[in-house]
Amino acid sequence: LGRFAMNYFLPEAKITRDQGKIFRNGERFILPMFHPAAALRSPQVVFKTFHDTFLKLPVIIQECKKRREDLPLEKPKTKTVQDRLF
Repeated sequence: LGRFAMNYFLPEAKITRDQGKIFRNGERFILPMFHPAAALRSPQVVFKTFHDTFLKLPVIIQECKKRREDLPLEKPKTKTVQDRLF
């Protein structure tokens, strides 16, 4: 997911901090990534990060399929909107 789509599912996430980390949202896994256009605008830093994360996708997908219940996941640094309601 890019920044805007990521913020729909992870409202407190930051793309620069959380890109490349796997999050769990119910039954879904979420992998925030830089948008390809952002990578093209900033080739020295963002493109390398985007490229490295993109190359990991096949492994990440296989791991998510194999370990749907027990994959060690990164947690968002702050609470989501839903967490703050309770």
